[in-house]
Amino acid sequence: MTNQHSSTPAARQTNNMRPVNEIMAELQRVSHEPGFIYTFCAMVSQALWMTSDEVAEIDWHQRPNHQELSLLLGLLVKSPIDLHEAPSIEAVADQVAKATELLDELHRSCAFLGANPAGQELGFPTASGPSLFESYEDWMSSGQGIVEPIFYGDPGAYIFQYLEMAEQRYALDQDWIENHVGVDLAQIIEIANALHRLTLERLQNIEPELSPDQKVVALLSAMSFHTDDLPGIGQHAVKRFFSIFSFIPGTVNQQFDAMGSYNIVHSHPAAALEDGRYCVPLLPNLAESVYASPFYWMLEDNQYKDTALKNRGDTTEIITRDLLIPVFGASRVHRGVKVKKGNADITDLDALAFSGNKALIVQCKSKKLTLTARAGDGTALRRDFVQAVQDAYEQGLKGREALLAGECRLEDEHGNSIELTRDVDEVYLLCVTGDHYPAVISQARIFLEKQEDDPHPVIMSIFDLDVVAHYLNDRFDLLYYLRQRTIHEAHFIADSEMNLLGFHLKHKLFPHEDMEGTLITADYTQLVDANLLVVRGGWPDTGSTQRLFHGWKNERFDELVRDIKIAARQQSSQDVAAEDLLFFLFDLAGQGADYLIDSVERCKRATLADGQRHDFRLPPQRDKKGVTFVSFPAPSHPIQAQVFKEDLTGIAL
Repeated sequence: MTNQHSSTPAARQTNNMRPVNEIMAELQRVSHEPGFIYTFCAMVSQALWMTSDEVAEIDWHQRPNHQELSLLLGLLVKSPIDLHEAPSIEAVADQVAKATELLDELHRSCAFLGANPAGQELGFPTASGPSLFESYEDWMSSGQGIVEPIFYGDPGAYIFQYLEMAEQRYALDQDWIENHVGVDLAQIIEIANALHRLTLERLQNIEPELSPDQKVVALLSAMSFHTDDLPGIGQHAVKRFFSIFSFIPGTVNQQFDAMGSYNIVHSHPAAALEDGRYCVPLLPNLAESVYASPFYWMLEDNQYKDTALKNRGDTTEIITRDLLIPVFGASRVHRGVKVKKGNADITDLDALAFSGNKALIVQCKSKKLTLTARAGDGTALRRDFVQAVQDAYEQGLKGREALLAGECRLEDEHGNSIELTRDVDEVYLLCVTGDHYPAVISQARIFLEKQEDDPHPVIMSIFDLDVVAHYLNDRFDLLYYLRQRTIHEAHFIADSEMNLLGFHLKHKLFPHEDMEGTLITADYTQLVDANLLVVRGGWPDTGSTQRLFHGWKNERFDELVRDIKIAARQQSSQDVAAEDLLFFLFDLAGQGADYLIDSVERCKRATLADGQRHDFRLPPQRDKKGVTFVSFPAPSHPIQAQVFKEDLTGIAL
């Protein structure tokens, strides 16, 4: 998830801007200079291998991102790789400077021109042409505006996520993989993990006393492997692994000449070198290929491809359900739910989770963004979006309408009746993609078709859901986040779910009254990276993990929230929906929460002092809800306690 550039397009000058094909051609010339493979490994080391402190602090605009490095490697391997002469450190610095400058120019070429088709700049509305804003909207809708956030945005998943979920994704296809590939999936994952650990170990153990020229050679060696470098794993499996995921430079990518073109280094991330080693400089590509490639292998088997397609959909739903169960509890999460009215089926829900008077409908799709769409073809972008999001959204809306109307029956995948604990007054819609779907939030702003009164869906990949469920691992916290994402969708502008999650964990997704909108930058994804790479990715903790979370703390407020959650789980609070009360308190967190707790303490102290009833009120907020707190002396009889309760109800009304 690290290494993304901001992908918010900005108007730029058109003067002296070269065509993209010229920039690509010059990048290719640089990548074919003698010894560039050594320079490339040095660029990878600087850009992708760092401490968690650096991840949290670094300005990614100053370094190439993962996609840019993949593009550069894709150009490099169009010709054979010559290892005979490693460049001097001066030559490396010169090649890095030239490549970086060209990559920056390529990025600028993707930005909004602010011009009409004839190239005339439109900074202001004119009588004969559209305004700058209208030009920008047209540009984005055409598909060209999406190229930049697709290529430079969130890379989608962490290495450990791809490798962890690969086993779950192909759990139903294990026999086919072992029989047709010659190595089982568990061994493939084991080898990929071993290469990741070995690369990290080698990079950390490069001798500091080496000369700069020697370090250049050492970096290539750290990222290159013989088949016998993994002695704990059978040689047959290792050799088969490299035969599956490797290619011979000079024989591939001859048609690769644009950012949206097929680039073999994504599907086959190991370059076979002339000395018998395999260079694997971009380990994120290897992890993603382990996750994605088996599906395409199976599609080539005409007798199995229908089974593979069905399994792909089923496992996406199963993984989604399994991510939600630890949050909601097994009894509150159901897969394959049929929504019925009488004997008729209204719709099917891939997953349904509920808590009190709130419900979550999840619709899963395994559609990937096609290469044509990635290249900016507006028709392909719309078609892909409909299949990946729009159809799922509309199906979820049918379920939402039925649940809110309360005139339906629910059955799980086994035909068992599902009984909700209370009437539902709000349903959140979550669309989950089984693969990383680049720039989906940006695409939703342009392509999503909805009625004005219909809620906006929350759209995320299975990898995003994994991270969100990791941090918001309590059903009340997750539902509150989905509520804020839904009702404030127009206020918070971000390119990725991780930007939004990071902002929420740091500040909370609650709009400031004096601001029309809030732009959330990639800085917040970096805070998530710095924390999660330590907590789950095995990186050493260098002190930046806690920067993700807000500094405000009120132990009494936390205790109050904790008590309400406990009461809700024990179903001992049935008069008031705990979710509504908790959402109100979450909205208060900060100065409002401090005031609430201080007022509660004052009332209690006053009652202890004079034995009388005392109360205070927080007036209704934006959602017409307020708080009334009353402190009574301890009742001496159950009847007196009931009188106090009725008295409280009257005061609150």
